[in-house]
Amino acid sequence: MENPWQEYFARKNKSKFHPKDEAHAFAFNEAISSGKNSDKHKLREGLEPLPYLGNPNASVLVLLANPGAGGSGKEKNIPFTGKKLELHQKNLLHQQQNDDYILKFNSPDDNSLESPYFKAHTKQLIEATTVKSVATEIFFVNFHGYQSKSWCPIPFTFYTQVYTFELVKKAVSNGALIIMSRNKLGWLTAVPELTSYSNISTFINPRKVHLSEKNLKPKVFQKIVDLIK
Repeated sequence: MENPWQEYFARKNKSKFHPKDEAHAFAFNEAISSGKNSDKHKLREGLEPLPYLGNPNASVLVLLANPGAGGSGKEKNIPFTGKKLELHQKNLLHQQQNDDYILKFNSPDDNSLESPYFKAHTKQLIEATTVKSVATEIFFVNFHGYQSKSWCPIPFTFYTQVYTFELVKKAVSNGALIIMSRNKLGWLTAVPELTSYSNISTFINPRKVHLSEKNLKPKVFQKIVDLIK
């Protein structure tokens, strides 16, 4: 399957949804609009999607639910512009070089390019290896790429999700270590190969995806260190 994000940056719609996902994303938002948790679960049309981050050929994949929205200070979500938008486009199209990967975790000349979320959640792993190892050998994959304050299962598969699932299937066939967080049922259903895959582990707390000894157990943490060094 061709990367659907190749057509994304030529879109004419005003929202940040992929043109082939837009109608279903708006329909979902409308369907939950009267619920008490509608604001938490609403997909943010003004924020860039993040279906994945990093190198799809990495040794380790971390399977997530969807990117979070909201927050304040360093965690505040704002539309991407300039260099940040350029790096975002490269990421979606798998055009990043090693230096590009690293900027998301360490960019002393312009820390606005860093991701406070991914930097914080990989801190111990970076200390045990290097920034380059983490940036180039860990691939973070969201079940779908649209931001919301809280995760909510959507009874529909977006057009762009199919490509994401293909990336995970390829990683399984290549023998990558898979670390699964929340939405385990969704991932196992979307990628059936995972149900019988042996090189797979989970976080102790699937809602807190810190790549640390405490949240992965020392044995799994060391396995990741050995793989990405």
